[in-house]
Amino acid sequence: MTIGRLAKWCLATLKKTFFGLGVIFLFIIIALYVAGVLIEPARWYLVGIASAMLLLGGGLLALSYARFVINRIIRDQRTQVRDVKSDLKKDVSDIKKALRTSEAELRKEIKTIERELSVIKDDVFIIGYDILKEQNKLAEKVSQLESQASNDKRAKRPPNDNIE
Repeated sequence: MTIGRLAKWCLATLKKTFFGLGVIFLFIIIALYVAGVLIEPARWYLVGIASAMLLLGGGLLALSYARFVINRIIRDQRTQVRDVKSDLKKDVSDIKKALRTSEAELRKEIKTIERELSVIKDDVFIIGYDILKEQNKLAEKVSQLESQASNDKRAKRPPNDNIE
């Protein structure tokens, strides 16, 4: 494997996973340790640099993992919000259906009540008409009785002596 391919592979790994940065640092640290073993005069410097890079890589790895966890939490929260939103839409839809059903039932009840009121109005009109006819009959009888009474009074009245 050439260095170019290794670099491409490392970059591809870095893009694919949050551990990619750690993999690159791991290769660099291994290379520094190998160089430290092979080159005696620079051994401690290279080992120190490798250790520093190991700490830096660990820190970056921890930060990358924290970023991954935070992104996961955010994604989960978005999923929960989406679920709550869809549940709310469903609930609102159910409430609208229930309201439409209630409205239709109320309209049916109103029509039934209006029909019953119409029948009652007709009955009241008929009863009122019958009462009016009975009143007219009674009024006729009363006027007949009055006229009879006045005729009876005239017939029983003594003749007027003061006729001049």
